Amino acid sequence: MNGQQGVSPLYARAGWTLLGAAMLVGITGCGTAWGPGGQADTSCMPPHFTISPASAPAGSEVVIAAPSALCNPAYGAQAEIELEITDATGERILHTTAPMKDDGEFSYRYTIDAKAAPGVAQVVAYPHELDWCDDTGENNRLKGQSEIQRTSCVIPTRELLVEDARTDTSQ
Repeated sequence: MNGQQGVSPLYARAGWTLLGAAMLVGITGCGTAWGPGGQADTSCMPPHFTISPASAPAGSEVVIAAPSALCNPAYGAQAEIELEITDATGERILHTTAPMKDDGEFSYRYTIDAKAAPGVAQVVAYPHELDWCDDTGENNRLKGQSEIQRTSCVIPTRELLVEDARTDTSQ
């Protein structure tokens, strides 16, 4: 006998499959966020960042910030965010790094360069010197985690409207 007296082979196979699935969920469930439609989001992309205010004249201060990720990106204790801003003419007016928490949270204050061209500037923020998008299917940040979901590596970009400081809007 196979030790499963009175159980049909079909039910025995189904039981082992369910047990295996339960173990897999238990192993991979830690740090998993749930995305739209209740689907597991195992990609753990950097959290979306915001710019506040979204519109300001040159010489004004804006804050570029992101909340903690809903997953476990594990960026590390010395993690940094890389920030770049190009103005409406394509001129790079900022390229720097700033501290970022292990969970992706950061906040950076920036005074818009006085030479920034009025119009829509592009703001880019992503983890510095990390393979943050894991598009290869090999996770080189979380060693020991066997499977990851490949993700889009489109660079996260937001718009900042640099107002023309010469325009008098008080009339």
